[in-house]
Amino acid sequence: MQGHCEGELWALAVHPTKPLAMTGSDDRSVRIWSLIDHALIARCNMEEPIRCAAVSTDGIHLALGMKDGSFTVLRVRDMTEVVHIKDRKEAIHELKYSPDGNFLAVGSNDSSVDIYGVVQRYKKVGECAGSTSFITHMDWSLDSKYLQTNDGSGKRLFYRMPGGKEVANKEELKGIQWASWTSISGLEVNGIWPKYSDINDINSVDANFMGQVLVTADDYGIVKLFRYPCLRKGAKFKKYLGHSAHVTNVRWSHDYQWVISIGGADHSVFQWKFVPERKLKDALHIAPQETLVDSNSEESDSDQSDVPELDSEIEQETQITYRRQTGEIVYHVAAVGVVYNRQQNTQRFYLGHDDDILCLAIHPLKDYVATGQKGLLDGSTIPVRVNLGYGKELADGKRLASVGIDDNHTIVLWDWRKGEKLSAVRGSKDKIFVVKINPFMPDKLITAGIKHIKFWRRAGGGLIGKKGYVGPMGKIDTMMCAVYGWTEEMAFSGTSTGDVCIWRDLFLIKTVKAHDGPVFSMHALEK
Repeated sequence: MQGHCEGELWALAVHPTKPLAMTGSDDRSVRIWSLIDHALIARCNMEEPIRCAAVSTDGIHLALGMKDGSFTVLRVRDMTEVVHIKDRKEAIHELKYSPDGNFLAVGSNDSSVDIYGVVQRYKKVGECAGSTSFITHMDWSLDSKYLQTNDGSGKRLFYRMPGGKEVANKEELKGIQWASWTSISGLEVNGIWPKYSDINDINSVDANFMGQVLVTADDYGIVKLFRYPCLRKGAKFKKYLGHSAHVTNVRWSHDYQWVISIGGADHSVFQWKFVPERKLKDALHIAPQETLVDSNSEESDSDQSDVPELDSEIEQETQITYRRQTGEIVYHVAAVGVVYNRQQNTQRFYLGHDDDILCLAIHPLKDYVATGQKGLLDGSTIPVRVNLGYGKELADGKRLASVGIDDNHTIVLWDWRKGEKLSAVRGSKDKIFVVKINPFMPDKLITAGIKHIKFWRRAGGGLIGKKGYVGPMGKIDTMMCAVYGWTEEMAFSGTSTGDVCIWRDLFLIKTVKAHDGPVFSMHALEK
């Protein structure tokens, strides 16, 4: 599994002729993804955080807008640099190549759009200076003679290209055909705005002219599908959940088969399949189950619109734990629980969370999975309200242990079927990274974390814990993982310095140097 990390993920572009998507983020990496294989195929690290991206119409160049006001152009085939230019002091927020491939429009937070000649090795040939706020979105006309812009104040302006002179005469604008529609302002997208919404609530839109639909991404973690043009207020839409935070960008693939969306804080890249004209039953390949659904396709909550309901649909196609002998893999991305069937190459999704999933535990019989987010533990029966950090299951599957991310890192033992607490106790002032229940003794468990490991046993209605003992002169390293061994007394833990510690009851009996770096995970075999 590979992906972005650090800061936020904002940059998204699609290849004009191939099933490829390009993403860039504050982690300074730009990545190229295959929409067929759902795999990373290329990566390049830049000097500055990346905020936007665009691919030239011939698919040869990839332009990246940087947070420091510069932009870089790379060759797509080998990710080598073509040119690096810095004409602005504030972040580049939007990039667009003209349909004829001759120009690149670069919109910045300096409230200006600079026009560069591609064949002149990106020499600056024009400037659009009519905005009073940062540039958010841009679209070229089909003949490459006009550019429309949106800014942070909600203004929609028009300019003649390539010089950048503002068009004030509305008659001149009649009959213009736009090569794309990613603008959030204008008559064509009046209906995408909910009541009482702010101009910054919708981060991105993209129109599918052939399918006559429009997809939007908003600050509430929702991807929506509207008819296009979307003229009337209160227009019907279908909404799709999965992102755990604001959705920063959304784009159609080159052939309009897929929609790609990216999450700002969850750093996730989602791929959705477009299912047009009521072909839903034939196109869906994800079988709905009690707690695993294919997608959330609720209708609009607007009951005032007379706009017909949408005939089209999109489904989440893609964004670890093994599940039974079927070879299914269970993992989580952002707020989505995913079950991947390797034989059928299909995925099923659990969309019941509204924030990042922090932990996942699979039942010993491999037929139930528990997932937890901040403030919610969600097994497959009754949701239980807790401040959950990490959860693991007992070998007989009757109980579930969780560790909170509260100040005391509270440990709770659950009867998960009834949704009842069996025991609760303060765990540690320091962070706890792992909890394991003893597979031989139901009343014993281990917790481990920053410079500690504790061995717990249930007594009456509570839990009593004792720190691991390393001798009078010893110090306990930070423990990243832990697992029980072949007997009820034996346990192993992995440290941040690469050691494996062997424990009998609460006593350290041996330390083995195993890795150069931290030991993040371990598993004890039966033999």
